[in-house]
Amino acid sequence: KVYPDKPTTAVIERKAAGTRKVECIFDKVFIESIRSSKVNRHGLFMSLLSLFELDVDSDTKEKKNLGRARKLLHLQAFAAQVLATLPYNNASDPLFIVYHCNARLADAEMIAEKMADFLRPYGLAAEDMYDILDDDEDAIEEAAKMKVPSKSKDLAVMTDSDFDLETFADLCSSVSTTVLLLKLRSHLKGAFNLSDARMKEYIPGEKDRISDKGHTSSATNVFSIEPYVSGGSKLDECILRYAGWKKAVRAFHEEEAESAKKHQQEIRKRSSSSGAEDASEEEEMDEDEEM
Repeated sequence: KVYPDKPTTAVIERKAAGTRKVECIFDKVFIESIRSSKVNRHGLFMSLLSLFELDVDSDTKEKKNLGRARKLLHLQAFAAQVLATLPYNNASDPLFIVYHCNARLADAEMIAEKMADFLRPYGLAAEDMYDILDDDEDAIEEAAKMKVPSKSKDLAVMTDSDFDLETFADLCSSVSTTVLLLKLRSHLKGAFNLSDARMKEYIPGEKDRISDKGHTSSATNVFSIEPYVSGGSKLDECILRYAGWKKAVRAFHEEEAESAKKHQQEIRKRSSSSGAEDASEEEEMDEDEEM
């Protein structure tokens, strides 16, 4: 770092006329060299998003892999902040990014399975892998609420010499990739007012819609990445990252369930409306026949 005492960031905050403006440090390059070309935009987005491809097959316990996830997370956080803050002027750009975030989130359960397999021998994960993503807070999450999480009696096993902290630290960094993707997805959804229906129907190869042009971000808050660009090796830091992951995934599942519920309600409403119209038409036909 050029300024080691300052946190890594891809944004600049400015205040003008009493308003706060957040800019990406790459704004000028993006506007002058990339924004006018859809091919160039998508090429940039895919290059940054390729950092988030989850490596679910590698053995985190292999010596050559130790620490890799922690180092990669720092770069992923920076890339996520860039993607969240670039000056888009077409809603198809955030839609494209959200689409590919969703594709990468499809592997999230495999990372959860690796975490469960690691914690189970220490008595910190249920036998059923899917329980690690359930609605109930576990002992690690409860400990995260303490001032010093590692002092929790329920996590005494984690302070034993036999506990593999290096592997746990890497796994916590790996699952934090999921948190960044969910955070980026949520940020773009809110900043560009993207509806669930629009996100679901979006296809990357489709032509840009006229209605999507001219859309700019309404976000005024910085896409924060401080928890992910430093540390991650100490037990307390790992516990907090683990708890943050569980909280983010739980919120995502609730959001998805609510979205599915609304979708079903809309289908029933349309079906009911269509049925009423059909009944009305039949009544008119019967009246005509009687006449």
